[in-house]
This record gives sequence, structure tokens and C-alpha cells, in this order.
Amino acid sequence: QRAREVANLGVGVLICGAISHALERFLIGAGIEVNGFVCGNINLVTEAYFDGQLAQDRFQMPGTRSKSHPHRLTRKPARICRRNKTTEADNRRS
Repeated sequence: QRAREVANLGVGVLICGAISHALERFLIGAGIEVNGFVCGNINLVTEAYFDGQLAQDRFQMPGTRSKSHPHRLTRKPARICRRNKTTEADNRRS
């Protein structure tokens, strides 16, 4: 519903600080370009978008940079195993 409302407003591009995976998929499905997890001065962000430079690290929310999805976390947070207090990452290394 929300994605349709945005599309009906004639929005072609959405630049935002945070967005859920579900809403992002719906907006993309509605033909809207989504640039999520962006931060910075609105004038600089807008200028960077039009110059094709929005993917620069300085416009990405901290901890959200990755090659396949510039607006997504680069790694999952480590979960701690309760028994011996090692992380899953430690277990994968062994």
C-alpha cells in the first residue's frame, strides 16, 4: 500500500537514511529507484546523486557498506555461543 502511494505521487527516486527490506522491494517493484542507508548534508547528498557519486563511503551510514548492496551490512553480527563464549566466526575459523 505504502509503495503504491509513493509511486502514485510520481516519485522516481527515493534517498533515505533507513528502509526495511520489504518496503525496498515493493518500491523497486513499483519502478522507484531506492538509495537507502544514506547520510549527510542534503545539498551534498543531492549533488552526489546527480553526479553519480552517492556510493562514496562518506554518504553511507556507518557499518552498512558492501559491494553487492551498498546500503546493507557488510557482515552479520557475531552470535555468542552460550557454552564456551566463542563466536560463530571463531567456530568457522577452526
